[in-house]
Amino acid sequence: MANYNENIMTIISNTNVGELMTITIDDVPQWLHDSDFFENLSENSRSDEFQIGSQYIRVTSDIHDITDFICVIRVISYWSVKQIPLSVKESIDSNIISCDQFYMVQYEFPSIGETYWNIMGIFARKLVDDVSDFENAVQAISHFDLQDEVPMFIYEFVINRYYDTERFSRILQEPNYRGLKNLGRFWDKMKIINSNSISDAILILCEFDYDDLFVFLCSIASDFNIRCVYREAHEKCVQLGRQRNAEILNMNGITIDFENARLW
Repeated sequence: MANYNENIMTIISNTNVGELMTITIDDVPQWLHDSDFFENLSENSRSDEFQIGSQYIRVTSDIHDITDFICVIRVISYWSVKQIPLSVKESIDSNIISCDQFYMVQYEFPSIGETYWNIMGIFARKLVDDVSDFENAVQAISHFDLQDEVPMFIYEFVINRYYDTERFSRILQEPNYRGLKNLGRFWDKMKIINSNSISDAILILCEFDYDDLFVFLCSIASDFNIRCVYREAHEKCVQLGRQRNAEILNMNGITIDFENARLW
């Protein structure tokens, strides 16, 4: 473990050295425009030059390994970037960056702020443990606009109901939760699975185009759940013209003979 830690610290140290560059506002990469530092620069003429260390500017936010991750995080910290790039989330979510690496880098860059680290940490842990974790997950959904690609571990938390139900209900009922955006469809899904059994939720979801949640519920449905929803679910899909939902039912063993039914 010591060698592992030393390797991370060596990368952090080695990538913190750069040459002084002279650039103009027009040279600043697009992904850094939504930042406090860029807003300060924008008050000047776009042709005005300024100097910056090369370790504090990066053409893209692409991440292929831990070195890229550290370099991008350093730039985010320096510029006070307001929108965490999707590449950061994807590198953590896909395990390019391990959970241990993530927390070591977090410790070295506290200036990014607890809120943003909590948002990223949800994808490092891939787990929602309690209502506080859920609130961080809500911010992550809003920040990256994932309301149609909600991580399965968030659904698992709500389905398992191992939480303070009163506090959770207050969150669901709070209008305009913390002023966050991109949450309308997410809240609809949370309310459906919080208030219904798996069978009833599947039947309700036949009416909507919430594919990610529909797939998740069909994939965890027990034989009993399937027997409960088999005919009624397909009838609802037919009545509402929801062919995609019928296909999801079929892919998860809740089947019907479409050829003879002549439904679509």
